[in-house]
Amino acid sequence: MRYCTRADIGNAIPEMTLIQLFNDDPAAMLPNESVIEDGVRQAEELVDGYLRGRYNLPLDPVPTVLRDAVVYLARHWLYQRRPEGALPDAVKDILTAHAHVYIKEEVRAKAAHGALGYHPSLLPMHRGRDAVHWAVHMREPVTGGSVYWLDDGADTGPVLTQDWCHVRPDDTPQMLWRRELAPMGLRLFSQALAMLDAGVDCKGRPQDPALATWEPGVSTKRLSG
Repeated sequence: MRYCTRADIGNAIPEMTLIQLFNDDPAAMLPNESVIEDGVRQAEELVDGYLRGRYNLPLDPVPTVLRDAVVYLARHWLYQRRPEGALPDAVKDILTAHAHVYIKEEVRAKAAHGALGYHPSLLPMHRGRDAVHWAVHMREPVTGGSVYWLDDGADTGPVLTQDWCHVRPDDTPQMLWRRELAPMGLRLFSQALAMLDAGVDCKGRPQDPALATWEPGVSTKRLSG
């Protein structure tokens, strides 16, 4: 584990939940450490994919915000090991990061806080799976990212937190994603989860339908590829 420790995972997930999520033996008394290590590895590789080309990797020392982001991403991946609808009672948050998947209402309801998504646009503008492409294609000088509460629509839920960035004239969607929008998503998730932990009002701001735009999908290429 390069960006977090086993103790960090233990602080984020109760021990009983670790056993329920990470050991497939119903009689197990301890979590499967290899599964935990695999979840952290996937989170670290995802973060490295976003940061590669901007920094010398792996980062040392590890910024606190990066450690927290890896823990949250690893926790999200580990929860996904269970079949749909089989979330443990201790689950507080569901996170989806530009994932292009639909989380059913009954699954969202199982999380104590609900389900948060990250969308790489200033919602309600540029809803849809290729928001980054359209921001570049339309030559917009500014774009951003939004963490919002998932609902039954596509990118339509209340916005909890947002940030913005400039779009450079020579940007491609991949360049903009790696340089600005992927790191922004990590920061916004950390900010949102800190707000939840602090117990502040996190209902979010309803999206204005008069400002909403929806762009079609245009590409199958991964932004982090």
